[in-house]
Amino acid sequence: MVLLYAENLPSQFFDLSSGVAGAVLQKLVIYHIRLAVIRKAALQMSSRFTEMLSDQGPWGNFKLFDNHADALNWLCWNKSCETDR
Repeated sequence: MVLLYAENLPSQFFDLSSGVAGAVLQKLVIYHIRLAVIRKAALQMSSRFTEMLSDQGPWGNFKLFDNHADALNWLCWNKSCETDR
């Protein structure tokens, strides 16, 4: 499980045509890693990136969140997670 803030990713990650997101997401699937990214409202995403998010569904390996609590709930679903909040 990985939790990141969108600011920690290159802007190219959110432009699907760059190939950055595809390379990262492929590794997540191969190694069975879930990635939650906390975004700010002003995050710029390509239309294809938005489509890809829709295709992921609620149980994919990657999801964007507006807050820390929702991201942790998704990451810890069906797992025991203890955090220092």
